[in-house]
Amino acid sequence: MLAGSLNEFGLADVFTLLSTTRKTGVLNLETAAVKGRVWIAQGGLCNAVADVTRSPLAARLLHGGEASEAQAREIVAAQADGDSQRLQDALDVLGLGSDRVRSILVDQITDAVFDLSRWSDGTFAFDNQAVGDVIAVTSAADVLGTVQQRLSEWEGFAANVPADDAVLDVVSRPSGGAEGISVQASHWEVLTLVDGLRPVAEVIELTGQGTFTVSRMISELIGVGLVRVLDDPTGETASQHRRRILVTAEEQLLGATPRSLSSRPVPPTPPPGAPAASDAASADAEDVDPAERAQDDRPSPADLLDVAPPGAVEVAFDVEPDEAEHTAHNGVDVDDLLGEPPEEPKSPAPAPSSSASAAEDRRARELAALGIGPAPSAEEPTDEPRPLARDNNVNADLLARLIDGVKGA
Repeated sequence: MLAGSLNEFGLADVFTLLSTTRKTGVLNLETAAVKGRVWIAQGGLCNAVADVTRSPLAARLLHGGEASEAQAREIVAAQADGDSQRLQDALDVLGLGSDRVRSILVDQITDAVFDLSRWSDGTFAFDNQAVGDVIAVTSAADVLGTVQQRLSEWEGFAANVPADDAVLDVVSRPSGGAEGISVQASHWEVLTLVDGLRPVAEVIELTGQGTFTVSRMISELIGVGLVRVLDDPTGETASQHRRRILVTAEEQLLGATPRSLSSRPVPPTPPPGAPAASDAASADAEDVDPAERAQDDRPSPADLLDVAPPGAVEVAFDVEPDEAEHTAHNGVDVDDLLGEPPEEPKSPAPAPSSSASAAEDRRARELAALGIGPAPSAEEPTDEPRPLARDNNVNADLLARLIDGVKGA
């Protein structure tokens, strides 16, 4: 077994030896804080991670929207088992195509080897073992050439890269003006993770694109004024501060409904007893907790239309009846006295005899003397007060009893 110290043998020397001897197996690297692993097939690199407790491949696919939660878990499980065939099957399920899968794997291998090359100390040990079917194999010489170029560029912008624990926040109004700023798609993916809460190390981890790539993009975003490093990462961000000022002022001065000051706004709760907007909404309201419904016992507008308050009096407006349909009560036209139409038409009473006509004429004169009913003469009074017969407030039963009493007298 090949093993040694990185202080005596550089990582490039180890890769060159394994490549020229066309070894197949796993190269394990370790420091006091982290462990890395590189899978090698016939001297070529087929997979690599700079930290065995992290899965940058799953992070890259998740952040790019190319893998679901279940698919990402399967990729992480394949890395834990060190099973190349399982990893290949997990990537085949994504349906990304062989070219896309190879590009992702080569980028991950290059990012991991770059991180491993920056180790100042540590140990390495190579185990000869089968790695199964591999998806893509890239030349160790090509990877080392790209890594060496990145190390040279790193020296140029490393001073502008914030520390791993530095917290970044988006600048709401860039000093250079928004019209002169264009953001590439790769930079936008990083910008979406800058929220004033995440440190640099977490942004790098969530993108899955490696320290070199993400650090360079963060440096460029800071350079154009879109991102800044928070002086006090434990305090509230600029956006949170502005929201707190606005929400507090609206609640105190405008009477706004109190709402959460968290990053995710809480939808306002509708006032209790609010009428439903539609029949469907009314049906949904039946599912409300009875305890919540009991908070307000006030009747709704619909209830006020169906339930009359105590002591209410129904008022009806009658149409002027037709005189031809009136019926007589003991010879007196009761319907005409009340000014109300009969409930149902009745057959006309038989014509009275001459003696009955004389009696009715006498009774009509007696009622006229009392101010009830018209006089039998043809003369129409003009200045007399309105007779009781036309007063709608006269009770029908009382008037009937009055007529019967006069008749008996």
